[in-house]
Amino acid sequence: MKLFKFLNRQNIAITVPVINSACYTTDDFLILSTSVGQFTFDPVDCDFAGVDDDVILFLFARKNANNRVENFNLNLDNSLKNKSKNEEIVAKFLEIKKRKCSIKS
Repeated sequence: MKLFKFLNRQNIAITVPVINSACYTTDDFLILSTSVGQFTFDPVDCDFAGVDDDVILFLFARKNANNRVENFNLNLDNSLKNKSKNEEIVAKFLEIKKRKCSIKS
């Protein structure tokens, strides 16, 4: 009976994480709040891909002090109900990233 219950779990819905909000600290670190957790990143090390698709890919990659690559990828829901909010978040992100990159150069 337990095996049958295990095999019958196909009714479980799998959802793509949603961006709840995005804000920035005074030193322009991104605080990204999603339905799966809250994350803090330096925008210089991040990017968004597929902004025009149904799913946005959030990418984070950098080398740490030990010269090892740290990375984090997160697929985010960009369906019609989230699209306008996501566009605003990505536009603000790109503005801050551009400013921070110009300061570091």
